[in-house]
Amino acid sequence: VYFDDVAVNVDNKNGIGAPAPMVFDLNRVEILRGPQGTLFGASSEGGTVRYIFNAAKINDTSGEISSDLGNTQHGGFNYEMTAVGNIPLIDDSAALRVNVGYSHQSGWIDNYSLGGQLLHRGVNDNSTLFLRLAGTFQIGSNVTLTPQVIYQETKSSDSPVFYLQDQAYFEANPYGVPPPLPTDGLFQQHKQIAEPSRDRVIIPSLTANIDFGKMDLTSVSSYYYRPYDRTTDGTTFDSYVLAVGILGRPPTDQVLATLPSPVYQPVTYRTFSQEFRLSSHAPAPGEANLRWVAGLYYQDQSADYTNNDYIPGLQSTFLQTYGYDINSAQSPIGVPSIPNLYANDAIYLESGRYDTQQYAAFGQIDYEFVPKWHVGAGIRSTYAKSSTAVSQGGFFAGGNFFVSQSDTFTSTTPKLSLVYDLTDAATVYASAGKGFRLGGELYTPLPVTPGNICSGDYQTFGLGATPSSGYHSDSLWSYEVGSKGRALNNTVSFNTAGYYTKWNNLQQSIYLPTCGYYDTVNIGNAEIYGAEVEFRIKPESAPGFTFGLNGGATHATLLSSTNLLTATPGQHIPYTPRWTADASVEYSHAFANAGRGFIAWDYDYTGPSNGTYQVSNPNYNDPSYGVMNLTVGVDLASWQGQLYARNLLNDHTVIQSPTINSLVTGYAMQPLTVGIRISKRF
Repeated sequence: VYFDDVAVNVDNKNGIGAPAPMVFDLNRVEILRGPQGTLFGASSEGGTVRYIFNAAKINDTSGEISSDLGNTQHGGFNYEMTAVGNIPLIDDSAALRVNVGYSHQSGWIDNYSLGGQLLHRGVNDNSTLFLRLAGTFQIGSNVTLTPQVIYQETKSSDSPVFYLQDQAYFEANPYGVPPPLPTDGLFQQHKQIAEPSRDRVIIPSLTANIDFGKMDLTSVSSYYYRPYDRTTDGTTFDSYVLAVGILGRPPTDQVLATLPSPVYQPVTYRTFSQEFRLSSHAPAPGEANLRWVAGLYYQDQSADYTNNDYIPGLQSTFLQTYGYDINSAQSPIGVPSIPNLYANDAIYLESGRYDTQQYAAFGQIDYEFVPKWHVGAGIRSTYAKSSTAVSQGGFFAGGNFFVSQSDTFTSTTPKLSLVYDLTDAATVYASAGKGFRLGGELYTPLPVTPGNICSGDYQTFGLGATPSSGYHSDSLWSYEVGSKGRALNNTVSFNTAGYYTKWNNLQQSIYLPTCGYYDTVNIGNAEIYGAEVEFRIKPESAPGFTFGLNGGATHATLLSSTNLLTATPGQHIPYTPRWTADASVEYSHAFANAGRGFIAWDYDYTGPSNGTYQVSNPNYNDPSYGVMNLTVGVDLASWQGQLYARNLLNDHTVIQSPTINSLVTGYAMQPLTVGIRISKRF
């Protein structure tokens, strides 16, 4: 994922992923499917998404302000305000662009007590603040500087999950999974600890371009700073497992099993990157139709994190319940040789640092070797080294430990393409490319002491007595044929493709339900094949109408497995819907000398998929679902107004049901949201 020319990916071991910007003042969003490692690096094994912002425009004074007011069913009031200003600083030489945005979205998940009383409504509200300063400085006729600073802060009062009743899953894992409660269900949960988060993204960057006449030299320097603070509810993961799974002394264990357990998980990412690339200009008339780009890339990304679990009142409650100290020789969970094992009521303490450095050289050429035939070839060579240092303490760690590990990874990722111009407006093509993803180490090393709380899960899922704390790189080759272009007097645009991918050593996380840990392994080899079609039609017989129809079918399954107790050949790769489709209709009508009116409708359908390889997991079968949206608006000179409805049919399908912190949770689309948006350009 890129913001302009800056990669914003982070290591996903904390389950955070890349940020998405507040969407306004975007020039376009580029979706580059298939391996894109030749130009975009090791993280582009499956594709690249680029958010391209509008640049500061020299000699242009303009701006726009917008306001959005809405309401979410089962939620509340939403609002958003944005402003954009383009300001010339020096005639013909310099300009500044300023973006300011703030949005607040109401929550729609309700919180209940363990006794069934409604405590709080709409706990998962969130707000986002977005600021951007971008400049364009023209120095002479051949040097352009474009500095930029982006700041985005997103605050959430709670995570957008609800709890599901799953009696069968509880009965299969009674020592690690608590029984469901009557108040569990759609848009309802019983968290004893709220799960707020604060995500800040700060990205200063400088892009410099020097025009040498026949080629451009571009330098992209960036620093990506992202502190992400969050708290999670570890009551079931910590208190319940300790009391029921380990102590197992009914009925007194229930006193400890429901002690609220906050888990503090702050992480700070820091990434410095530098890219230099040379690229050719478009060939002049009469010159060979040859384009090329070559470059060097360096990135250094680090993550400093903690994962500290506490059970406030643990020591005093244990003493009151059993009559002796929790860390005494009488206690079944006491380790007197570690005097401070339960200091400050901590049950698990962890802090660590993960660092990855990448060095890469890349190049690509595109050449029309005979009229209408184009060939493209690219290659990237990457060297990376990673290191992890982790300190652990507390009862669940089995004592105090320090673990460090380092690895190196190398890859060469080529890409080839052949294109034939059917007409000036349509082509057919074939391509082949290799994708690569770095391996690494687990953020939280798995416990390996004899009799540790994960021992049973290791046996159940075939991981061995001492699972590895690291995993290898995975890679794939993807092949594609297709056609794209326009037809019927430019009233139809189309994009069709068929593809086949062979994926080796694919990385997969495995959830261990009794102890609540995750292990990441190279689960085996897989194949993916399918087809996609996209059509956009503006029929001459229906002026003002635009119809869109897209569809795709995907077959993605394991060919082999390294662990038959976890996954078996023939199973579907998680989170790959069997098919997808969407349809859209837009009608626009111009008013005489007074702008235009428009109406837009779309329906997006996602087919069934699997959320895990583990058949007994509640997330194994993810159902199909569809979302309908409708917008009606007018565009009158400098004013625009819109009325919109998102999730018009108020679809409540539980689209995923993952187990998080030993609880079966649910995700659904945001309920029906209606609103009005008004914009003024100047």
